[in-house]
Amino acid sequence: MTMRQPFGRVPQPIRYLFVGGTTLLLYLATSFGFARLGVPAALSASVAVLVSGAFNLMAHVRVTFPGASTDLSTAIRYGALLGANSLTAAGIVALSTHFGHGLALANALALIVVTTTSYFVLKHWILPAQNRLSS
Repeated sequence: MTMRQPFGRVPQPIRYLFVGGTTLLLYLATSFGFARLGVPAALSASVAVLVSGAFNLMAHVRVTFPGASTDLSTAIRYGALLGANSLTAAGIVALSTHFGHGLALANALALIVVTTTSYFVLKHWILPAQNRLSS
């Protein structure tokens, strides 16, 4: 275990969930924090997405997939994933609520689908194992 791998003995899926949970907390703190300062909710949410998205990518590179090579194409692929996740979540929530499910259940379903698929997309396409130290 090196300084670059402080979570080296923790299984990769657990590291992935840890980063995701931390990202969610950062998103909520940023979004609600700016809103409490009087920033309009839509702008607060947009800033929170950018801040938490940047954090999420950097944390996955350092914690979840250490040793993965990164460059500008990594950021572009990650941006495509964020766009796809946004559309997927919106579609799942719209479809689920259309069929009478509550918003909480609809969002939970979207979260499960997006989180599960994103793990494999990150692992195999965005941060592939080229020079990864461990998995």
